[in-house]
Amino acid sequence: MLQSPFLALVSLLAFVFGASVPSTKVPITSSGIPRYYLVTVPPNFDPRTPTPVIFSFHGNNHDAEDQYELSLLSDPYFNDYAIAVYPNGLEVVPAPPHRYPCWLTTPPESWQGHPDSTANDLQFTLDVISHLKSTYSIDENRLYASGKSVGGGFVGVLACDKTLSNKFAAFAPVAGAFYIKNDTKCAPATIQVPCNPGRAKVPIIEFHGGRDGTIKYQGAPRNGQCVPSILSWVEQWAARDGLEEPQRVESAVSRDTKLYQYQTADGGDLGLASHVFNAVIDHSWPSTLSNADNVQHGDGPASFNASTMIVDFFKRYARDL
Repeated sequence: MLQSPFLALVSLLAFVFGASVPSTKVPITSSGIPRYYLVTVPPNFDPRTPTPVIFSFHGNNHDAEDQYELSLLSDPYFNDYAIAVYPNGLEVVPAPPHRYPCWLTTPPESWQGHPDSTANDLQFTLDVISHLKSTYSIDENRLYASGKSVGGGFVGVLACDKTLSNKFAAFAPVAGAFYIKNDTKCAPATIQVPCNPGRAKVPIIEFHGGRDGTIKYQGAPRNGQCVPSILSWVEQWAARDGLEEPQRVESAVSRDTKLYQYQTADGGDLGLASHVFNAVIDHSWPSTLSNADNVQHGDGPASFNASTMIVDFFKRYARDL
């Protein structure tokens, strides 16, 4: 039977995309606790040449293996230049009155920044960097952090940390869960993000869907804490980076996706703080192929690939020593 041109194209794209290189599981002890991460090296990797590193942190109820499959940051189509690292989170047990769904047979693995997490994942990240340095020749000026959901929230924690913000050159949370402890009623549009980065200009790009039913775009109370509105979170980063909201530049990524890039009053530092918004995407990693997220949420495939934009954004920045 003859295959239609459309189906042939889909088959070709599926062959081109999703061809991730095999990962290696690396055990490591951090803060006295056994942990692990997955690592892949890019095509034509030269152990004698300092190589950039992209970290990708998984979401709640997921693990490093899931993030390896979801992000495709080990697929040379998207990332042909950097080592990719997928750290694995620690199990969290909710404090009463919260509880996890009965279908979970084990507590979910999560990250520092989640209300129920007691892990020192900042130290874990430092330990993974040190471990990588002992194994590979890495370019310490080009370390990058990305992540999904609570993993994206942890990327925000890294960017706001005085030490870790100076370890990574740029940050890219996807559908980030940016939990904030609050003692009063949650006001997502005005709550201030506690943040103390160790440098003045931190490159950051955030991706979010307008139909995200888990981490709502407008923000909301969640798990006993407050999740800010995503636009407020981004604009606070723009202000922190010395940029100005009236100087926001809007452009089209695709037919239904907008890119907001912030800049200084005189047009400098365009895109240092950026935001990608798609009104119809749910709590998913945007991909033009079917993935575990968009199958679960029924919102895909998307009209663009977040992984492409993340890698392109990272390539623009190196850490200043």
